[in-house]
Amino acid sequence: MPPGNTQEKSPEGVYAYRMLFRQILDGVQKHLPIEGDLDHVKDTAQRGIEIMEIWRSNLPSWLAWGDEQLPSTDPLMAQLRAEFYGSMAEFLRPYLDVALQKCLALETDKLSAGHQALADVVRLWVKAVLAYEAYQESSKSPVLRSNPVQTLHS
Repeated sequence: MPPGNTQEKSPEGVYAYRMLFRQILDGVQKHLPIEGDLDHVKDTAQRGIEIMEIWRSNLPSWLAWGDEQLPSTDPLMAQLRAEFYGSMAEFLRPYLDVALQKCLALETDKLSAGHQALADVVRLWVKAVLAYEAYQESSKSPVLRSNPVQTLHS
């Protein structure tokens, strides 16, 4: 470990937070099935997003970031942020499919509250994908995800 670094600020510390995030994401995906009416699907997607945002809000200050910040040029930070946004996009992908199936044929001015909520999920998915791309591009090395199979899939 370089002088002046605490164990928390080491690459191992970043990796530990990434592993914790993957565990949380796996739990969210297992326990929030995509089924039911539009309001239930919307609530399920929002609950998953809230859980991921809680993880993010509890990061130590040296790992925390705001959505308005420019992508980090530090490879570890860029990878952590890419993991977060890539995972959020991955989590929301099935909800995107539901939204497209249920909302595609409707005119915008005729969307119910449930349809509008699913359209909001689509917007969140797009935001996560764009942020993932930004952080992936800002890293000086390839963005490595916690799961090698996941990395190949991405």
